[in-house]
Amino acid sequence: MTGQTRADLCIRHEFDAPVEEVWRGWTEPELLRQWWGPHDFSCPSARIDLREGSTSIVAMQAPDWFGGRTTYSSWTYSEIQPPHRICYVHNLTDQAGNPIDPRDAELPADFPQQQRHVITFERTGGGSAITVTEYDWPVSHLQVMAELGMRQSLEKLAALLPLAE
Repeated sequence: MTGQTRADLCIRHEFDAPVEEVWRGWTEPELLRQWWGPHDFSCPSARIDLREGSTSIVAMQAPDWFGGRTTYSSWTYSEIQPPHRICYVHNLTDQAGNPIDPRDAELPADFPQQQRHVITFERTGGGSAITVTEYDWPVSHLQVMAELGMRQSLEKLAALLPLAE
């Protein structure tokens, strides 16, 4: 849409766990699968290749009452600074990681593709915090739903922490 207002999402969440555990939750496939997606959504697969220039493919499955559809996203990394920062470009993809049109995933045509994401991890007095910044969202219900989904996902991550040894 020409002239559509766009804005960045910036979401911060604090955890009662060391920053290294939050980092592991974001970067280890078996942990990511336990929390990725809003409440009632699941992550049936996460192929993580955490190297600059490489790409991870993460699935998210909607509950039956929301259509049950599985969508895939690629995260192509431009910067990785363990355990402090991850920068990647997000795209909707098919299961093999090939970009798809958002409408093929039953999403609005203006769903962002080639969207830059920056995830920062920091130590706080009693634990750690994560800040997720997703750039250039169309200001619409889509942005509101994306923010809600990320906040719920981070709540699910917080429920996993601290990790059992």
